[in-house]
Amino acid sequence: MNLKRAATNLFGWLRSRKPEVAVFLLGALLRISMSWTYPRSCAFDYGDHWDVVKWILAHGQIPQVEALREAFHPPFFYVTSALWLKAGFTANQLVAEPITCGILRLALIWWGLEIYLPHSRAARLSALALACVMAASVHVDGMVHPEALNGLWTTSAMLLAAAGFRRSGKDRWRFACAAGVLLGVGMLTKISASVIVASLGVACAAELLWQRRDLRAKLLAAVPWAATLALCVAICGWYFARNVREYHKLFLTSFDLRFEHSMVVESDKTPYLYRRPLGFFVGWDPAIFRFPYYSTSVRPNSQFWPVAVASTFVDYWNFSFSGLARDKATQIGALYYPLSPRILRASQFAVAGGTAIFLAVVAAWFNTIGKVFQRRDFATFFLLLIPLFTLLSAMHFAVTNPVDQYGVIKGVYMQFGAPPMYALFGLAVAWTTRNSDRWPVFALLMCALWLVGAYTIYCRLRLPLLPLG
Repeated sequence: MNLKRAATNLFGWLRSRKPEVAVFLLGALLRISMSWTYPRSCAFDYGDHWDVVKWILAHGQIPQVEALREAFHPPFFYVTSALWLKAGFTANQLVAEPITCGILRLALIWWGLEIYLPHSRAARLSALALACVMAASVHVDGMVHPEALNGLWTTSAMLLAAAGFRRSGKDRWRFACAAGVLLGVGMLTKISASVIVASLGVACAAELLWQRRDLRAKLLAAVPWAATLALCVAICGWYFARNVREYHKLFLTSFDLRFEHSMVVESDKTPYLYRRPLGFFVGWDPAIFRFPYYSTSVRPNSQFWPVAVASTFVDYWNFSFSGLARDKATQIGALYYPLSPRILRASQFAVAGGTAIFLAVVAAWFNTIGKVFQRRDFATFFLLLIPLFTLLSAMHFAVTNPVDQYGVIKGVYMQFGAPPMYALFGLAVAWTTRNSDRWPVFALLMCALWLVGAYTIYCRLRLPLLPLG
């Protein structure tokens, strides 16, 4: 009876949210389409990642870091992929895993939007729409690669941890411990999960210092977060202890190993703060709107923001996101594969729209962070730290390893920390609806969302929603 009542309530809830259901189903369809026309071999470093899976399948253990080019990555994805193969699944069938992870992540994002944006349906709907059609998100969810699985763990962990901040006593313990388990598994999937750990640590410190309670109450509220860290370390610590023991570093990248260390030998001799000119951080190359593909904004002068935006809203590195036949008669050269004129036109629109969305998100973040801190809303404060630390970690990686032609700036690699960014876009849209004087800005943001979605929908489903010529 309880199950029947729950099902009835769920269907009633979904009937009251028909636009959200339609948008969610579009997002699911876009991800499923990656199994139709996207060649799995086009995923980032697919062959090298697959070598690790095959090695584990053959030897029954994880390889040493120097054994293979991608063996420096944490092992969870590779071990589970090997187990799927051993159970009888084929390599082609494994694309179901990232697609499923992507759809589940969308569902979690929708759930989070219902919790944290309860007073504005326009905010929730626009945020969910952006999550569904953002090219980098759809792209990564179709790659047989650790990113989609990592995104599922990190999204789950950030929602659980945020819920923990809103509770006390035993309820906080439950959420904190569950978040610790997910963060431990996430750290065994991709080291980018450390951004969530860092954001949680800063938010915990802020709560301890600025919470309006006596010292004893503050300490009792902080103890569950210590359990979060303990569980995380208990699950993944053995792996990172090996890195420290063998390489004297907690987190390894490919540039630390013999395969690619030669690329950074010279830059390692330069002090950290001098490895990039100021223009790398503050410059914006308008050429990105004419040709949003490599090597725009990389050669001759590298700039972080144009590449970060372009690789988020279009397939900047041209890893076959469009899945279109490579018609030599209409070749437009862009890194690995040719482009059709229509894809180029759609991507030009998408980068223009993506830039507007990016600026709206930045404005919403600055408008929100101070208010949240004044209210002592540490749950939202924690969520707002995640996109900030995600960007800082991406910038740190690009500064530490200034090998721009190697793709050190990729929007796809920042999708694990993107869910709060969708909510910020929703807040920006909600702000534009509160006053008729702001309606032109609302129209601009809706147009931007349309341009971004039109590119992804055309690339994946061949539906031309723009005059592409």
